[in-house]
Amino acid sequence: MTFSEWITYVFDHPVSEPLQEWYWDSAWEDWDGPAETIVDYVTRTFNQSGTLLSPFSDGQVNQGLNYLINFSCSSYMVALQGEVVSLEDRLRCIDSMATLFKDCFATRCTPYLSHLDEPGVSPLNSVCYMWWDTLPLHGLAHHHPEWPSGPTVDQHILAVIEQGLNLSEACVESSLLGLGEWGHYYPEKIQQIIDDFIEANPGLRPELRNFALWMRARSEK
Repeated sequence: MTFSEWITYVFDHPVSEPLQEWYWDSAWEDWDGPAETIVDYVTRTFNQSGTLLSPFSDGQVNQGLNYLINFSCSSYMVALQGEVVSLEDRLRCIDSMATLFKDCFATRCTPYLSHLDEPGVSPLNSVCYMWWDTLPLHGLAHHHPEWPSGPTVDQHILAVIEQGLNLSEACVESSLLGLGEWGHYYPEKIQQIIDDFIEANPGLRPELRNFALWMRARSEK
């Protein structure tokens, strides 16, 4: 499968109402490409998301991105686990998620909070909000101490999550949820990141400030 075919394969599908994503069709077959190629294609998709995904609707992009990262839908993120693909390529892919947030989510998601079910939320807000919760890469150093690169990957992911705190409200909300998910593995680091964020943003929307405090409290348990 070429890269252009990959983009069509992942994103060029109708959005049905009521929502029934195409990848739940029993006749659908995942593309079983080499792990190195999968990481390369995912990285290029995220790095060029501002332009490559512009022809597709928010609903189509939401479906496609969820398909890529949700282990219930596909196994593509397995390529970022373990040591099969080089650490350099895996870190480059994780870095590309920061570009996805900046060039796609920050510009296309609507300024409504998903955790409050506020009206007016774009379909794309869904995958943005749940990104770091859904991505099956939580605490690799904790779950897989046999993987030498685990600690490096963990810290790289946390750095990308933290970058999202400087973007739009939808991205901030996603990063805060992600920090809450990671609080079990790195409680002191997560608490410091959230404390610094709150201190640096005295004019933060009250609902987001409360959400930040809630996510901080999760890391204290």
